Amino acid sequence: MGVVSAMLLAGSKDSASQVILSTSQATAVGVLNRAKALTLAKYAETQDPNQLPCGFGVHFDSAKSSFVIYQDSRVPSGSCETQNHDYIPSDPVIQAIDLDPRVEFVGAPADVVFIAPYLRTRGAGIITLRIKNGNQTAAVQVTAGGSITSL
Repeated sequence: MGVVSAMLLAGSKDSASQVILSTSQATAVGVLNRAKALTLAKYAETQDPNQLPCGFGVHFDSAKSSFVIYQDSRVPSGSCETQNHDYIPSDPVIQAIDLDPRVEFVGAPADVVFIAPYLRTRGAGIITLRIKNGNQTAAVQVTAGGSITSL
């Protein structure tokens, strides 16, 4: 009886971890899709190209297990092609999100930025999430063309 209980408890813990990980993965996909949608929406509604932000991005803070959606603002004298799209604290933050405290980023670019009008993506790659002190992982892939996929 004790062995069966131990097996059920271990299986229950793994199932709970998988739910937490899947939820965090879905959150990451949603946040990336929101940044992509904001890029397209802002481009469509802005008449003056000098007022147009270069795009919107997601900054991954591995140390805090959090991420933010930010506006990649156009510098007054530059074009989006020559601009550094990295997140800086003075960039307007649209939304800040904390991961579940039991989940961490173990592989993520610092920033993924969607640049208007063609959704050129800077920081494309694979974002890996992991249960802390565990071996369960989930991943999200962002391609150079702006496609976002759960792996």
